[in-house]
Amino acid sequence: EIPLRLVGSEMCIRDSFNAFLNMHRTETFKQKLCERLTTILREEEKVSAVQQRVRKIDLLALGYESGFKSPSTFYRSVNQYEKLTPNDYLQKTLQDMEHQAIERQTGRN
Repeated sequence: EIPLRLVGSEMCIRDSFNAFLNMHRTETFKQKLCERLTTILREEEKVSAVQQRVRKIDLLALGYESGFKSPSTFYRSVNQYEKLTPNDYLQKTLQDMEHQAIERQTGRN
């Protein structure tokens, strides 16, 4: 017979480990997304071309590449840590990167 206190602590450890993994996977997703956006922004000069390529980014594929095993865990984790859906995070990150590029071009930091 396993004491109840041990079962509870094992569940707590497992939940904490899963939370750690999902946080790490979310950070990996964010890094992969930034790399993809950086490449697009370097290669394209026209805003319309950037937007067209950004629309083709498969966020779920990036989630799988980052180690997520299911769409629901991916969406829930990004939302939990970023307070945004993956698509909203993509749009916010793109907007932030574009603003930074404009500031560099105009000499403001």
